[in-house]
Amino acid sequence: MLRVLSFYDFLFEDSIQIQAPAERGFAFFEGMDANYTRWHPDHLKFEWRRGRGLAVGNEFHFEEVIGGQRQVKTIRIVEVIPDRFFAFTMVNPLFRFFLPRLSFGFEPQGQGFLFRAEIRLHGIGPLGRRLNRREFEAVERHMAEEGQNLKALLERA
Repeated sequence: MLRVLSFYDFLFEDSIQIQAPAERGFAFFEGMDANYTRWHPDHLKFEWRRGRGLAVGNEFHFEEVIGGQRQVKTIRIVEVIPDRFFAFTMVNPLFRFFLPRLSFGFEPQGQGFLFRAEIRLHGIGPLGRRLNRREFEAVERHMAEEGQNLKALLERA
């Protein structure tokens, strides 16, 4: 879902209830080098570039296809609440201007948790949202598929 925050800022959000411990969800991302390509069929490559695991300052590189376009990004982790949340940003300053923050949350609920994915975009007004409508729809679809796939993987484990 796309939520407008201000004239030039908006947020892609997706969430799904997963019947597994929140710690299992967080651990899935700790081991992303082993899990990335099985998480989504459009995920191509993942590698830790600085450090390993979910710790502030660690960096990772990933490649994926969204809407038929290959995405290649290097990311730095900027905030971690163990077993509950982590946020990251782009290493490249230009990408970071437009994508200042991405995050995954693991909120315990009953016997499971609510998995929440968020991507904040900056510097793209209403005209930019309209011109990039297809790309943004592809991002929303990809995020929903990631949530559904994560649910299936963690509930089977």
